[in-house]
Amino acid sequence: MKWTFSVVVFGLMLVTVGLVREMGAQAPVPVDESVVKQGLAIAPVPLNLRGKNRALVGLGSYLVNAVSEC
Repeated sequence: MKWTFSVVVFGLMLVTVGLVREMGAQAPVPVDESVVKQGLAIAPVPLNLRGKNRALVGLGSYLVNAVSEC
């Protein structure tokens, strides 16, 4: 019984990851430009934006450095 439950949970995780990846590739994340600017400004290290989505990098920096207080 435990083995079957584990297989079902693992299968659901794989399906969820696939859906999230598919949605992420199709729909851009709406981000407030002020949050992006603040995130880029407070980054403790230089950020490499080459080939990356500027808004997502700024949002990530904001979440890590401002919200979570890392």
